[in-house]
Amino acid sequence: MSYYTITLKLHQPGKLKREILQSAMENYTRAFDYLLREAEKEGLEAEEFRNGGKYKLTKWVGKDLSARLNQFQVQPFKDSLKLDFAMTMSSYLELKEQGRNVGFPGSYEDAQGRLKTLRPIFFCRCDVNRDYCLLYDEEKNRYYVKLYLLNQRSALLRDGVQSEESCLKYIHKSGQSPERNAARERFILLPLSFGTSQEAYLKRCLDNPEMLKTARLIQRNGAFFLAVNLELPDEEKLEPETFMGVSRGPGNSLSVTVTDANGGVVEIQTVVLQGEKRLRGGRPPAEIYLAAKRIVEKAVSYRSRVILENLAEYTDKATDLDFGRGKDQRVLRKSTYQAFERILTYKLDFAGLPAPVQVSPFGIFSTCPKCGLNSKKSISSKEMFLCVSCGAAYQLKYLGSINLANKLIKYRKDDIKIKVVNGASGIRLSNEILGLDLQMTGTEDIMIHLNRNIKDLIQEAKDGGIYRGGRRELRKKWSLIQKIESYDDFTKHITFI
Repeated sequence: MSYYTITLKLHQPGKLKREILQSAMENYTRAFDYLLREAEKEGLEAEEFRNGGKYKLTKWVGKDLSARLNQFQVQPFKDSLKLDFAMTMSSYLELKEQGRNVGFPGSYEDAQGRLKTLRPIFFCRCDVNRDYCLLYDEEKNRYYVKLYLLNQRSALLRDGVQSEESCLKYIHKSGQSPERNAARERFILLPLSFGTSQEAYLKRCLDNPEMLKTARLIQRNGAFFLAVNLELPDEEKLEPETFMGVSRGPGNSLSVTVTDANGGVVEIQTVVLQGEKRLRGGRPPAEIYLAAKRIVEKAVSYRSRVILENLAEYTDKATDLDFGRGKDQRVLRKSTYQAFERILTYKLDFAGLPAPVQVSPFGIFSTCPKCGLNSKKSISSKEMFLCVSCGAAYQLKYLGSINLANKLIKYRKDDIKIKVVNGASGIRLSNEILGLDLQMTGTEDIMIHLNRNIKDLIQEAKDGGIYRGGRRELRKKWSLIQKIESYDDFTKHITFI
């Protein structure tokens, strides 16, 4: 199983519902802060974590303490609050057990008792009668969320929203529709807005509602969002149908190109990392996570196989290009791109897509995608690439990503060629570029021996630092190695000549 989080915006809540959302988040934050201060006062020890982890810690909130939480009007989500507190404390106590120098979780209130920030409300389950649940209007193709945020005292009388709910069905294993009665209700119902990639996941939840797990209500820049955690079954892995190249670009950006199976460009865009910061050994800046998230959403939308530059072992020479003067035009740093690659890899896995393929970036900013000529003379200006052979024109900042997207297409059209010579002592298999020279008898399994010998040659080349070699024959060998490693099973792409 893998997990993935989709973020859905609560669409234009009215004044009353905004007040309910704001009040609920403030109450939740004050109650959570109250639990932290009680735990700090009582000196909660690591022994509590050692004997049962976070589930044992939920029992630490006894009846008396639980009753005191009612002053914050958190009855609708008290179970989730306890679990949220337990997860926070178990993480802290685990670090203490490991001997790490960590401070006790900080307070959400300042010296005057004002909230410094709001803690997202945690919902520990998707349920039609508590916490949260998603609903779907098939006729209008709209999605809604039902949030239990009110207690019995603050519950609302239903006021004619029955017509709005008449076509709604829960996205839940029960498959039932909301009940319509005049009772006071402890929930609010809100429409959701989202992008195409989030909608793709919601469509899958219609068929498999058990994918919906926990959620958090978040406030960001005055708007409210629901971050929903999904459990993706292993069999739900997406089969790639297109290719996506992601290269470094000017202006601290990533250039992204999506192509179809034949290399036709489907979409081109730029993802800018605002205010790029140097990496200094800690957590990468939030801009990199956001960029990876946006690209994963695009990859899911197009079911793309992502192709990246292998900058650890070669250079794209993007820094040699003159995109213009000033900080606004400098090429994305190599270290930033590599941090992006690491984050993107696990996010793609969570989204059900295969890990990105890393290929040699040699010539991606000087090669024509149409005819294949590699010539720096085709770079006609700071912005344009005009092929001196076929006349094809491209924006220079997108040329790298276009060539990356076409790499696997080119590889698949051009198999690995192995020369076969029959002799008196058996069969001789060779490839001059790889340095393969394998003598075999008729009783041996050719593909098994080829697989093992080619892998040994690749490892030997890497150990010898092939990517540091500048000679033409070494560049050709490294390019072939990159091609072989891009296949799931390279033996299926061998042609005997």
